Amino acid sequence: MPQGTNTRRHATEKENLAREVATAGREDLMEAMIAACALIAHADGRVDVTERRRVLQLMRALPAFGGFSSERVAEEIARHERAFATEPFRAREEALNAIEALRPHVSEVRMLLSACQHVLEADGFHHPQEYQALQDVSKALGAG
Repeated sequence: MPQGTNTRRHATEKENLAREVATAGREDLMEAMIAACALIAHADGRVDVTERRRVLQLMRALPAFGGFSSERVAEEIARHERAFATEPFRAREEALNAIEALRPHVSEVRMLLSACQHVLEADGFHHPQEYQALQDVSKALGAG
């Protein structure tokens, strides 16, 4: 095997290991964050492109999620969108379960609720059901 191939393979393995270390123990937090944001975005019956964009921006901007690739985040968002499109009641329950399972620290609760607020405001319309969803997220986090 040529030296360049070994070097590239080693670099890829090192990058994958670094990503695993950066995301270790954070998978539940990432899933809860996206579940909470999806719950807010879907509360009014539709997801606006600005809401989806806001979730992606938040995930890139927050250091806690730096190790997750944009593709991984987009996959998780798409999974929630499909679930809400086909079985909204079940999708809502699964989102709340993901949030409740997190058992976050106080700083994570604040981060999640702040992210939800940003998503709620993203499309410029503040629907009463979005506020109810925010209250449900808060309750699921043990903050409401």
